[in-house]
Amino acid sequence: MKSICNRLNFVAISLVASLAVGGTASAADLLVPSQYNTIQSAIDAAVSGDVVLISPGTHAGPIDLKGKAITVRGAGNLNSQVLINGGDSVVKCTTGEISDCVIENLTITGGTAISGGGVKLINSSPTFKKCRIILNTAAGSSDCQGGGVYVLGGAPVFEDCSISANSCSPYGSGTACGGHSDLRCVGMGGGVYLQDTSATLSRCTISGNVVSANPPRSMNPLVDVQAGGIWRSGSGSVTISNCLITTNSLDSSASGSNQSCCYGSGGGAIIQGLTFISGSKISNNSKSGCGDAIGGVKFIGVGIFMVNTQICANSPSNLSGGYVDEGGNVISAICPETCTSDLNADGKVDSADIGLMLIDFGPCYGTSLTTPQEQEPFILQTVETATPVLNKK
Repeated sequence: MKSICNRLNFVAISLVASLAVGGTASAADLLVPSQYNTIQSAIDAAVSGDVVLISPGTHAGPIDLKGKAITVRGAGNLNSQVLINGGDSVVKCTTGEISDCVIENLTITGGTAISGGGVKLINSSPTFKKCRIILNTAAGSSDCQGGGVYVLGGAPVFEDCSISANSCSPYGSGTACGGHSDLRCVGMGGGVYLQDTSATLSRCTISGNVVSANPPRSMNPLVDVQAGGIWRSGSGSVTISNCLITTNSLDSSASGSNQSCCYGSGGGAIIQGLTFISGSKISNNSKSGCGDAIGGVKFIGVGIFMVNTQICANSPSNLSGGYVDEGGNVISAICPETCTSDLNADGKVDSADIGLMLIDFGPCYGTSLTTPQEQEPFILQTVETATPVLNKK
């Protein structure tokens, strides 16, 4: 028995030794700021499989993932608790990052760059999960793209993300239209710019993004602004699944411009190239100024497939161009009520809707024979004590 035990001990020691020499080191958590003062210093120290775990608070940007297969994650239950703020593109992946490079549970905000104020991806394929990309700007040139997100090449994935309140604002410079040495303003994709990519957007909200150009009074400026929400063009295969694209806007006004030198289209989106859209809603987007009257989405060319998607209530019009109708699509001036549990009409059913239901919890007044005209409408008011007041009979 003693001999058998000795042999087992030897085998165990040998296995441990072999793992120590030739095995892969286990992943580690690199804590910011308790172990590393900045997110970038933790990224620089990380190796494949590591997790950079960021405590709640506001942390300085920008950060560069530098091609590493690591996770950069905000601690806490809400992505609003961990902010990366500021920089020339707040988050950059430009070194061939793969899907094992994960950015998760963060608010990415306050960035300004010519392309990709919030996120800039070039020939890379990282995964973004549960992130808010908000209040970023593409500006600083007569040409700008992607106020929130700029993607060139690669196959990145965005899951359960909110890309909201970003802007693309070109200013006039350079040469001309119609032979005039004059202003040129070109901007595309207030929320998202996708070029030559196989990107996937799943369960994302793209809302309240803006592309605008309003150069100083001039003899004949060229103004070309497109896609308040999403611009997609070029090669690759883009997937937009179960997304809400809403309240984005495009303003192609130009002081003193000649209409022949002023172009604008797609308050919600412009889609060109192989794209699959499913289970999504494109609604309440708008377009003003010169150019065409497409407030919703403009499809260009062939290879656009759409199923179970609503395009509705966009201004001044919903849709231009053709697509392959795979069934279940609704194009309408008024959005149908298909989700009665979405009480606050934000495109999803969540705790906020449960809260509204609980406010009204209790016996219902009237009977099933009471007509809608006889019922007093539900009015939710906010008072100084922040206590909801429900008006009922």
